[in-house]
Amino acid sequence: MTAKSRYDRLSSDRSQFLNSARQAADLTLPYLIREDEHFTKGALKLTTPWQSQGAKGVVTLASKLMLALLPPQTSFFKLQVNDINLPEELGPEIRSEMDS
Repeated sequence: MTAKSRYDRLSSDRSQFLNSARQAADLTLPYLIREDEHFTKGALKLTTPWQSQGAKGVVTLASKLMLALLPPQTSFFKLQVNDINLPEELGPEIRSEMDS
């Protein structure tokens, strides 16, 4: 099976999702998902939504998602040393210093 025939066969499965994404992008941020008709002779023609409520909603949701996934008060990873890799001669004060 060639790549073109596989793409043509699977394009009908994704078309409903792509159409709804294009409709939402037209109302919010039209440059995110574009149709092929927007390109004419190398120039990009996009419709301008004359209100910014949709774009503000997208930015607000993206910001809240980032704050939920990576809170600014805490680090997003913690480096821990395995006790197996440490020599036995290290005292508890050195271990606590390494943990902090």
